[in-house]
Amino acid sequence: MTLFDTIVIGKGLIGAAAFHHLSRQTPNTLLIGPDEPANKMTHDGVFASHYDSGRLAHLHGKSPVWGELFRRSIGRYRELEKQSGIDFYTPVGELYVVDPHVENGYNDPKNIEHSRKHLKAELQSLTHDEQRALIPTLAFPDNSLILWEKTPAGHINPRQMLQAHVKVGQQYGGKVVTDTAVQLKYKGHHLQITTQSGQQFEAQRVLMATGAFTNSYDLLPEPLPLHCKTEIIVLGEVSKAEAERLSTMPIVHYDLDSDTLENIYMIQPVQYPNGRFYIKLGANTVADRFLTTLEEKQAWFQSGHSDEMLEDLKTAVLQLVPGIEVISWHTERCMITRTPNKFPIIKAIIPDKLFVAVGGNGSSASCADALGEMAANLIIHNQWQDSLEESLFQ
Repeated sequence: MTLFDTIVIGKGLIGAAAFHHLSRQTPNTLLIGPDEPANKMTHDGVFASHYDSGRLAHLHGKSPVWGELFRRSIGRYRELEKQSGIDFYTPVGELYVVDPHVENGYNDPKNIEHSRKHLKAELQSLTHDEQRALIPTLAFPDNSLILWEKTPAGHINPRQMLQAHVKVGQQYGGKVVTDTAVQLKYKGHHLQITTQSGQQFEAQRVLMATGAFTNSYDLLPEPLPLHCKTEIIVLGEVSKAEAERLSTMPIVHYDLDSDTLENIYMIQPVQYPNGRFYIKLGANTVADRFLTTLEEKQAWFQSGHSDEMLEDLKTAVLQLVPGIEVISWHTERCMITRTPNKFPIIKAIIPDKLFVAVGGNGSSASCADALGEMAANLIIHNQWQDSLEESLFQ
């Protein structure tokens, strides 16, 4: 049996990025994780939330720490695309919009100034009239506060970005096994992993990047304090001509004053694997629930009742993009993994043996590269290496 230096469990966005950065430094690295299910209804394993073609990417964050993570990652997108030969990034700018009486980190003056000064984000406050003149495809209430971030803000294809990280990790010599890890235990001085199909692998060190399913299998000495929230998105199919008409539309983060929705994000129509074009809008909703068991999470991804928010989400799209011509609508389901302090947990569970990198808090897709690198450096050196405070990620 091959003894690997490091095994990464979890082929999601953070796990794939960690695999890339670990393989660059120690090629004897293995990534274990399943592919996207061919049929969600019959799949009986783990799921992930990167089964999508559009996620926000920007410099300005809801706090300086998130902003720094975004800066590191977005600055390497083009390099990753070039090295992998896989395109995943489209810079179109972003609008941050806030209804009166709604407060968040994005419109905090000190945070805006930090993003301008330290992240070099080009941020400009716009009046309602200036916004309509600059970006006539979008409409917001007259009294909204509007902040415009120019490129490099835009959107990424998370499926493609994941494949880019995996491909580059393999270029450095890393290996990939398509399976689901279900048990981890000590065997002598090493860690032994058993998969759902019965395969076994051994490693000197293991990194768990297992997202919402971290506490679902026999992989940790004790559960981590993770809270897994359901998330609903709506996809509106448009024609290719309509997608081209809206091709310069920026991404949107909109904190609205509503009884049913909050923290809206929206992405211009992009092409999905089925060849069709969809505009995407997601939000926190009154229908969101917190799930704990493996069976609850599987049932949500398989057949959760996401259509209960369809009309509210449709209405939001039609109000924000007046005149958009939508052929059909459908909802999709994903999940956000939250932590007590709203930052990812990246730490050693057993020093020099077992590590975790989990808890994206709904913001980790675009900065997965930075989080994966942070975890890789912690494993390689067995101590915190980053300029960001270690205590934030504990």
